[in-house]
Amino acid sequence: MSTDLTAADAKPRLRSLQYVVGSMAAADALVGVVGLLIQPITAFDATTLLICIAIGAVGSLVALGLQPTLVPPVPKESVTPANDGFTRLYSLTMVQASLCTGSGLVLFALSFAFELSPLPVLVGMLVACAGTLAVTWPGAGRLRRVTIQLERAGARVRLDELGR
Repeated sequence: MSTDLTAADAKPRLRSLQYVVGSMAAADALVGVVGLLIQPITAFDATTLLICIAIGAVGSLVALGLQPTLVPPVPKESVTPANDGFTRLYSLTMVQASLCTGSGLVLFALSFAFELSPLPVLVGMLVACAGTLAVTWPGAGRLRRVTIQLERAGARVRLDELGR
């Protein structure tokens, strides 16, 4: 007989998810700083800066737009709805964080292909870093929004209560 997720079990799992999200966001910032150190700083115009910011933000916007389609509801018949809900939250967070962080890494690769100045690339990667944290950080607001989506089929998931 399996038991459902309790608040004592949920806290360390949420903490580890926060570590993963924080690490993925920090990776964009660190890679941007490395790019600043290894590439020559050249002149750039406002258009280049805006393009870098847009590329850095596109992953976060895509991740936000896909969220409703990436969260299947937990069936009402589920024996362990909170555990199933947390598994879905973890999967959703990994997909969204990968999309957010990926746009920064694509920008980094494009900086070499098009010989972009590292300063606007760093700004774009910091936008991707901020987007990763804003979209995927498993705080109270995100847990509340995801819980609503998970409970569409009638199961009582209560991730928002477990995360307190």
